[in-house]
Amino acid sequence: MKRLLGLIVTSLVVATAGGMLSACQASVSPTTGSVASPTAAEATPTALPLPSATPEPPTTTPTTSPTITLTPTATASATPTEPPTPDPQAGVGEIIYQDEFDGASGWLWHFADDNAIFSLGQGQLDALARQANGSPRWTVRPDREFGNQQLQVTVRTLMCSGRDEYGLLFRVNEDADSGYIFKLNCPGEARLERLQAYQSSILTDWTPAPGVVGGAPAENVWLIWVGGNQFHFYLNGKYVFSARDDTFARGRVGFYLRDRSTGSAQVAFKNLVVREITVP
Repeated sequence: MKRLLGLIVTSLVVATAGGMLSACQASVSPTTGSVASPTAAEATPTALPLPSATPEPPTTTPTTSPTITLTPTATASATPTEPPTPDPQAGVGEIIYQDEFDGASGWLWHFADDNAIFSLGQGQLDALARQANGSPRWTVRPDREFGNQQLQVTVRTLMCSGRDEYGLLFRVNEDADSGYIFKLNCPGEARLERLQAYQSSILTDWTPAPGVVGGAPAENVWLIWVGGNQFHFYLNGKYVFSARDDTFARGRVGFYLRDRSTGSAQVAFKNLVVREITVP
């Protein structure tokens, strides 16, 4: 009887174990490379927080902008332009006076004292210094006056040294003590003076004259354009400078010499031509 009861218990235990094993096997799915579908709870995503209306700017380290240096071009610079060279032939008309310094004009251009002597030579007016570092001297044609005029004369420097000077006078009054003097010195610089009662004042100081032949012997062609209160000066066809003055409106023509060195300065003037100018 006990043996029979033990067999029954053993059978029940085995049967119970077998059923439990079958139940465990039925709940395991075979591996096929796919993931089992999630449950309803797992399928609902978790809501993420929405970004704010004004996003915070990213925190970055500011960089320094490079400094740009602008180099102006040549066309951008404000370079003043020089005025055009005055035309020496502007308004120039007919010859109103001419002198070959041969005596035919009826005027001998003579002057002499202890400082200088002016006299007619061979087709030229000779001016010779007679005293070292002497006073200025000039001779003027007394019977002809000109207002607006172009004067041209050839000047030969025969001897000069140091600061010796020589020149042409225009618009000189009847007493020959007032007018204008355009002069050149031995080194080749030009100057304009106004003479009043034998006292001179500088209108344009010594200026290097382009194209001039300095020293001695030398020869230069002078041209002066005088219209109203405007004066333009040229040497050997090269513009030298301009000036303006209202003091004298008309006058006579003359020649000038001053020795500032050894007393041996000597120049000659020839081919004087005066033309009328019409000023607009």
